[in-house]
Amino acid sequence: MLQQNNNNNNQLQVYKIGIFGDGNSGKTNFTYQFIQQIFIGENDPTIEDTYRKEIEIDKKKIIIEIFDTTDQEEFTYWTTSRKMQLCDGFIFIYSITSRRSFDEISILIENVLRVKDTDSVPIFIVGNKIDLEDQRQVRKEEAETFCIERNLPFMELDCHNYEQVESVVIQLSKLMKNWDHYIETEKRKKKKKWLRKLLVPKKECELPDEFTLPSIDIQQSSLQFDYDKIFQDKINTDVKFSFFDNSNNQGYSSFDAHQAILASRCFTFGKIFRGLKENKLEEIQQTCNSVNLKLIENKGEILTLSTEYFSIQSFYSMIRFLYSAIIDEEVKKSVKLSNDLLSISQIFKIDSLKNIMNKSISILDLQDKLKEKKENEKEILTQISDLENQISELLSNEIITMSNRFAMLLRKSPFSDFRIIIKEDEKARERRFFVHSPILSQRCEYFQLVLRNEMMEKKKEEILLSDISFDSFLLVIEYIYSDRFLPPNVITAKQTGNTKQIIQANKIMLELLIICDYFQIPRLHQLCQKDLMENLHEDMLVFALNVSSQCNAQILEEFCMIQIGKNFQKFKKDPQFKNYLDQEQKDQIKKYQFPPENYIKYHKKFKVKLAKKFGLIEKEDERLKKN
Repeated sequence: MLQQNNNNNNQLQVYKIGIFGDGNSGKTNFTYQFIQQIFIGENDPTIEDTYRKEIEIDKKKIIIEIFDTTDQEEFTYWTTSRKMQLCDGFIFIYSITSRRSFDEISILIENVLRVKDTDSVPIFIVGNKIDLEDQRQVRKEEAETFCIERNLPFMELDCHNYEQVESVVIQLSKLMKNWDHYIETEKRKKKKKWLRKLLVPKKECELPDEFTLPSIDIQQSSLQFDYDKIFQDKINTDVKFSFFDNSNNQGYSSFDAHQAILASRCFTFGKIFRGLKENKLEEIQQTCNSVNLKLIENKGEILTLSTEYFSIQSFYSMIRFLYSAIIDEEVKKSVKLSNDLLSISQIFKIDSLKNIMNKSISILDLQDKLKEKKENEKEILTQISDLENQISELLSNEIITMSNRFAMLLRKSPFSDFRIIIKEDEKARERRFFVHSPILSQRCEYFQLVLRNEMMEKKKEEILLSDISFDSFLLVIEYIYSDRFLPPNVITAKQTGNTKQIIQANKIMLELLIICDYFQIPRLHQLCQKDLMENLHEDMLVFALNVSSQCNAQILEEFCMIQIGKNFQKFKKDPQFKNYLDQEQKDQIKKYQFPPENYIKYHKKFKVKLAKKFGLIEKEDERLKKN
């Protein structure tokens, strides 16, 4: 965690501290009060707002390096996360006069734990502006309880008081020092010796079994579940369906939905919703009349459609099918509801649903015959089984259709409510995705944090992502929408021996792996690892090992180590091996070396003796050559 100062004349420990908080919490005053215009060396040119100061802790001089976020007028998840990655300890500041600044502390804690991929990290909570007691909005007892529950140190202070500010920094520095010692101790405890003795004394000349390459189990697709949850949660809906209930005189009932999803899945809804965007009111009215809907109002963001022709339960079942290709069991078991849903599917021209309901009604008829025992029971059961298999196949095909339709939503949908701006580097032009916040927030943990919290991106309805390839991010967004994974095709390149094309495809997949890890998309993360293990070129093994170790891709990491270990003598001379990998990784690879190093040494040293004694050397030489 802690680093040595680069100055050879003064080898001091460097403690990297990040100061975060709301724009009016007093971060600037805290930083300036601690620094007091005293700097050690020059500011790091690659990092804005970085200050250094030499202090003494426990009779030992150290350097405090502060990453100040005071110039951030906007609190954005993207920029905050990137700065958090640079820090080892954190001071989260709120103002006792601002409830909002205190509420954001919990978001900061959640973000830093996610970015650091750990359950705990050195954090100090500071309540500032105690000189404004008459404007207090956050009680000290409340903040103390908050910190006790999370086992975090806490202090209220006035940033104009140097002793208090210095005390916070010193306490956090001691915590970081103890934390660094704890981490190193745990690492030593977890270190496992590969084998105390690779070969038993009487069998040193025998070649051990090769390491088995790891395999990866891909999570089941959650596409149906996620889109069904989007429908159930009703987040950022923009169309309301209203129904008059004659059965119990309760008047109108209603439920909400999303125009974008319905328009992508049903031609009739697409015609209505796009017509409204283009202000074709007469054409819309004709379409609504043809499906027994009435356009009630189109005020602001919400469109209201009403009907007295359909029951709310049957219509709800149709809409749910369009979202997720799921049909309620209650509908399947009811003749009336099944017939109602069949009628609606015919009116709205949803052929897949019509075919499924026809077969479902046939099953209900056969079940009635089975109860009456009028026909051969075995024959009826066979017919029911055949129909159920046909329905299952139709639903499987519908999921594929649903996936393809949702992927098409990325093509400049008029119903998008959020923009993602990609800037690959400083010279590149900005490129945009027009996306839909309900889908992003349900299907991706990163966007859920951004869009369901009061981040600046949510208010601006856009997010800027830098240093990311547009083409790679397009693959990620398409997966988020549709679960479709379309890696570069390397089959032809393998057949023709086109090394350049294979390596280029590997680079794309490795970049995709990095993006998946950052944006927390676990299934796509697994798919990337699997593709790389199937298509990774030998020249990319070292680079892939380096990337996988940083992206929590443990299975791919083990795969690369085993493959490098098979040709260890060759790889250890490779400049990439020397430059990309640290000593811990190199030591780990040695454990996978095949043949093992001590086997090779023993083999060379006692070759003649072993040949006479066991008569195995020639066979082993042949086996070594094959490997």
